[in-house]
Amino acid sequence: VPTRRCTGQAVVMLHISCISRLSLAACRHLGACRWISGASEQPLVLAFDIDETLLKPKIDRAHSHRKLSSTDFSVKIDLGDGTVAGCVGSLRPGLSHLLDWIRARRSAGLLEGPWIFGQGAPSYINAILPVLDPDGDIFGDRIFSKAHCTPMKPPWPWVMKDLSTIPTETGCGVHESKRVILIDNNALSALLHPDSTLMVRDWNADGAWDHRELWRVTELLDRTLETAQCGDYASAHVALTPNHAEFRERLALLSAKLELGLPEGADFKQTCQALWKDVVVSKEVLMVDKSAKRS
Repeated sequence: VPTRRCTGQAVVMLHISCISRLSLAACRHLGACRWISGASEQPLVLAFDIDETLLKPKIDRAHSHRKLSSTDFSVKIDLGDGTVAGCVGSLRPGLSHLLDWIRARRSAGLLEGPWIFGQGAPSYINAILPVLDPDGDIFGDRIFSKAHCTPMKPPWPWVMKDLSTIPTETGCGVHESKRVILIDNNALSALLHPDSTLMVRDWNADGAWDHRELWRVTELLDRTLETAQCGDYASAHVALTPNHAEFRERLALLSAKLELGLPEGADFKQTCQALWKDVVVSKEVLMVDKSAKRS
């Protein structure tokens, strides 16, 4: 089925309903065909969270009680004070599939980036980046760490992710958030841009079956690429995501609670626990794709 896309007055007809099965060579051919009309296309801009989205880490001292069912890597984190911390971790099943998918779609001109948009310190991200991107051809220097996140107003300890701060490839200006899709497991990351956040189940490396989630992500992204109009990938993502209106409504209610601050006389720890329950429930309304679970 042809997909109608436009930039300005130009209209481009694309056939990508079978793109998930295209080889890298075929994707390159598709990318070349996009320019036949002379229109300038707007690629999808991707950003990825790290922890519990692409991998599960266990860092010395910080995660002393954490247990991983298996480990795929071991790195050292430079703490900057002359000491290092050991870190082992488990990669999410399907990571190599995701990276190959990114290479093929980017080669076709369908993607820009991708970016890492994590909540960790730069020293942590620098240590695990060679594990995520051993050839250095996926993320390059497109890295956002905790310093790029948006802190919540006191006393809340959490951060949000402002997708409108992601710069263009030329470094001149930033992207419209409607062109960006963030893949993240934490619903708090979606508070500022719920329509642009593709939520995934937590990867806990606890032995639970999880061999489908990243395939679900790439299949949904392919459908988003196929149906987006005029570079509005956020709206396409919303239309393809069951229960997204409820998700957005729950986040709006959560945001209102956070804006009010800590109620007078309330216990901080108990209030945080209650708010976190709201975060978990907000995400759960989206986790209805039965194909991502083993029957």
